[in-house]
Amino acid sequence: IHEGILYIASRWRQAIIKVEAETGKELGQIPFPKPGPLAVHGDTLYAASQGGVKAMDLKKQGTWRHVIAPKVGLEIKGLACGPMGKLYISDWKTQTVRVFTPDGRADGEYGKPGGAYMGVFEPERMVKPYGLTVFADRLWVTQETKTPKRIVVWDLKPKRVALEIFGNPPYGGPGAGFDPEEKTRWIGQEALW
Repeated sequence: IHEGILYIASRWRQAIIKVEAETGKELGQIPFPKPGPLAVHGDTLYAASQGGVKAMDLKKQGTWRHVIAPKVGLEIKGLACGPMGKLYISDWKTQTVRVFTPDGRADGEYGKPGGAYMGVFEPERMVKPYGLTVFADRLWVTQETKTPKRIVVWDLKPKRVALEIFGNPPYGGPGAGFDPEEKTRWIGQEALW
């Protein structure tokens, strides 16, 4: 969201759709071939496409400029902006989150490359890192796995795993059941039903 406008990537339209966040009214679109994940930092909109990232000044809404060229060889699944305009990219080629400066220079990565593995569990090793965001000096990364579902939270400095959240969203609530003291009540997710 930038100044009350939500930007949505639409591969079907081959465009980025502009929507008024408060009302949901469509305000137009910006032509863009094969758009992928989007992120906004300041007045700049970043858009992933075909293994690269382009940027556009939202105040001017003019031309796109390459920030990260497709030749870098990323398989981009998620994109977020963080402090100092750094770009955080979930990359399925390395199975890490790659970090780039606003002008496209590589600036490190989070996670141990490699992806799926057998053996001793390694918290630093992600499998299919996907959606991500930077919030309160931490990088939050979801994994596109079914078993187990996992969210990895990294401290930005030092680059270490600060928290892991495992498990499927509850269906009916774990430990749910009839109240042993009152058989007409159902208890689930710390609530009476």
